[in-house]
Amino acid sequence: MTTTLNAWARVFYTRDPSSETYANLIDKTAAYVTAELGESLQAEGDSTYDALKSDGGKSTVAGVKVEMPKPDSAPVDTPTRISRLVSVTIDVTGKRPNRMVLPLLITLVPEGTSWVISDLNGGTGP
Repeated sequence: MTTTLNAWARVFYTRDPSSETYANLIDKTAAYVTAELGESLQAEGDSTYDALKSDGGKSTVAGVKVEMPKPDSAPVDTPTRISRLVSVTIDVTGKRPNRMVLPLLITLVPEGTSWVISDLNGGTGP
């Protein structure tokens, strides 16, 4: 489960809008998310992705930290659903270079023999 979260964060927040579309980025995360979440991300789009493109920027992941959420901040884990707090450290280049830490509350569900992300709540990325 930690492997899934780490891999997803590194794929999803390593962004180069000059060489791939947001749809391509979402497609690369398919192994880590439910089909429903992938479709939702595609449908909603991402204004931060567009802003990164406008700034001529790229983003890379400097680190991913996975931990249990604070008490009473997420549903209790069950055999069919778990929640984790994932903090992604992202380096951004372009007109406004920056390093940011993005906290996300992520819900995972079992699918086949692995856990996949079914819900994301949190800050806005690059």
